[in-house]
Amino acid sequence: MSIELRPRARLVLGCAAVFGCLLIPARHTTPLALAWVSIVAPVQKVMARGGRLLAFTLDDLLSWRSAGKANRRLTQKIAELKEQLEDERARSAAKDRDLKMLGDFVLHRQGLHWYGAEVIGEGAGAQRGLIFIGRGSAGNVEERMVVVAGHSIVGTVRAVAPSVSSVLLATSPGSRFDGQIATTGERGIVVGNGDGTMRMKYVAREKPERGAGVVARGKDGVTPKHFLLGIIARAERRPGSLIYDVVLKPARDLDRLVSVVAVKPVVSAADFPK
Repeated sequence: MSIELRPRARLVLGCAAVFGCLLIPARHTTPLALAWVSIVAPVQKVMARGGRLLAFTLDDLLSWRSAGKANRRLTQKIAELKEQLEDERARSAAKDRDLKMLGDFVLHRQGLHWYGAEVIGEGAGAQRGLIFIGRGSAGNVEERMVVVAGHSIVGTVRAVAPSVSSVLLATSPGSRFDGQIATTGERGIVVGNGDGTMRMKYVAREKPERGAGVVARGKDGVTPKHFLLGIIARAERRPGSLIYDVVLKPARDLDRLVSVVAVKPVVSAADFPK
């Protein structure tokens, strides 16, 4: 036979149980508390582990989400940089084409003939300061021809074989051109320093402006007129002298040449002084 308590009776019994616990002496509450903790400890451990696991999982999800966002941003940045690089390469190629067209136009206006060639190598050791082009005597290339790239002078043909020629760079010792500062018209001899730069000698009238171009005078019948020899990088007067020490840097990167043009001079190679 079961006894069903009314809600009010259950409330009264619950309150009596609570008050009864409060009336238990303190010395007896500790064993009861320990007993209760012992009972619920396994459940608490499971709940604590579950909470830590849940927190760990949430942290991982947040970390993975952040890493995913960072990875997407990085991928987008790489794509943008690749696009910028392609644009820069396209602009550089277009600039090279424009310079080549300008150079060809100037050569044509001067009534000169020219022969294109690919750069196939560069010298090392005793051959340092030379480049080699894939065109020789069979392709109408002769010694002492001036070699240009775009609108800039690269150097002079030094030796010729049937299908290959060597070119002495304008920055190499032994290279010599008759130059003129484009902004002032002052003349001087441009020689190679051997360190990737050139020096313009006998400049005394006024201090050259940094960044000004130095062009070839072309009065020797060999060098095409108005082609760039270099850009003034530094100009200082020598102590106790009226002469300026003028250092030029090449107008083009001579270490990254792909193709060049050998210019046929007005004066025949047979007429060159030996």
